[in-house]
Amino acid sequence: MKSKQTNRAAVIANTPACPPHLDQEAAAEWDRIVPELCERGLLHGVDRSALSGYCACWSRWVKAEQKLAETGLVVKSPVGFAVVSPYFLIASRTLDQLGRFLREFGMSPAARKRIDKQLAPAQDKPKANARRGPLSGLKVIG
Repeated sequence: MKSKQTNRAAVIANTPACPPHLDQEAAAEWDRIVPELCERGLLHGVDRSALSGYCACWSRWVKAEQKLAETGLVVKSPVGFAVVSPYFLIASRTLDQLGRFLREFGMSPAARKRIDKQLAPAQDKPKANARRGPLSGLKVIG
């Protein structure tokens, strides 16, 4: 049986590197979430591009929310009409995208429950018809 320390070393060795194109906010999110995803066995090197997309989306959402806090929900158009802030639209769209990424990586409560259920050992699941014989499901015709 492998020790917990050996498993941790294997997790660290398989941790994908943060892509250099991510901005500071995205890289900070990468550093925050990668250890936890690796620890749970939900992240592998092949997932680097998908996680990069999540982190970039996170950064976009944070920036849009900051600008929205500055400008408010309604702004004046160039011709003087009140319109919904473009930052609200950006924040809304990126939040939808974030939701999809969160589900993919098991980072929402419902997604974690689904993943935990899939990872549960087979012996924990009750076996249907465990005491019945191989012919017990047949119907007698006649």
